Amino acid sequence: MSLDYDIIIAGAGITGSTLARALAPSGLRLALIDPAPDAFKTAPASALNRQRFSAIYGGQINALQRLDSWPETDDRSGQEFQRMHIWESQNRAAIAFDSTTLGQTRLGAVIGNEQLVSALHSSIDSTRATKINRGISAISWPSPGAVSVVLDNGEQLSTRLLVAADGTNSNIRQQSRIDIDRRDYHQHAVVATVKPARHHNQTAWQKFLPSGPVAFLPLADGYCSIVWSTDSEHATALVSQSDEQFCEQLGDAINGQLGVIKESSMRFKFPLFRQQARRYCADRIALIGDAAHRIHPLAGMGANLGITDALALAELINSHSSDPGNSALLANYDRWRRSGVNSYLAAQELLSSCYRWSAGSALRGLGVSLLNRSVLVKPELLRQTIGLTGNLPQLMKLR
Repeated sequence: MSLDYDIIIAGAGITGSTLARALAPSGLRLALIDPAPDAFKTAPASALNRQRFSAIYGGQINALQRLDSWPETDDRSGQEFQRMHIWESQNRAAIAFDSTTLGQTRLGAVIGNEQLVSALHSSIDSTRATKINRGISAISWPSPGAVSVVLDNGEQLSTRLLVAADGTNSNIRQQSRIDIDRRDYHQHAVVATVKPARHHNQTAWQKFLPSGPVAFLPLADGYCSIVWSTDSEHATALVSQSDEQFCEQLGDAINGQLGVIKESSMRFKFPLFRQQARRYCADRIALIGDAAHRIHPLAGMGANLGITDALALAELINSHSSDPGNSALLANYDRWRRSGVNSYLAAQELLSSCYRWSAGSALRGLGVSLLNRSVLVKPELLRQTIGLTGNLPQLMKLR
């Protein structure tokens, strides 16, 4: 049977585009498909107050730079950071991470999603990948060696591997009958861009409140992207109140750590839940990014896990490209990335448990202090968080 493509990637966001770029050495015929009207348009980044941002950590940045797909971060929409400072509301115990303890110049960078996707798409333009601005309405398996997709215009395409990078509510995952496990946190995250009176000092700040954490991610010119996790009723109030009221409440929430909050963009909110597919593959199907897993934004790991999925799958395919959809390869991918994601979930649970210890504030503070002073656990937690240790794709590793 003659196939149209070797690999079709559904979803041209950060994760799907990383996979398309990382597969360039394979020489395989690739199609990158996305239904969004502006999915492949190159345009100037939106105004600062309309952007969504992601914290991308050191190992993932290493890989994107090696793929010539990392954008410059010297304008208002990007900022490297060297430190993380985490504390809680009921005592002074804190955890501080610094890149210099690992001999690194940065822990990561906060970048506009539009900016990163645009850089990836510009890099993909130099490869053989075909961009198709359509949705996928149906999939089928016409033969043991192929999977077929029907586009929303009725066109049919066949491939040896279909990769679902189409988000949390993945159409491909659902049509492949892959079940999920989901835990609802009964909370929302409120996001905005703010300008504190004090400079963030290239530090990512996060405070644990009784209702959930509030994080300040550093941007250029002293701006910060904030993510405030709280109960749904409070989140609704934060989104609807005036800028002045919000700035005052936000400043109070972190006890003036960054001074008065001088300005804020419009706020947006989204529900918080943890979700993971029970398997990351099916017959000639692979799941990456949010199609495979979605986690709490506590450590800003969502985009990083998706990038690592893409790099891992690309590494396996580039090494065994005779049939990118064969079951052994996909089983290896499933084991590799499920183990990696579960490790991150365990590290996230370790950190969050220090701040919700039911025995009370004193013991909670002791747990945080012990973790902060640990010469073994703390550096390893940091290395794992920023993608410098573990079973990593080669492109992420230090050289």
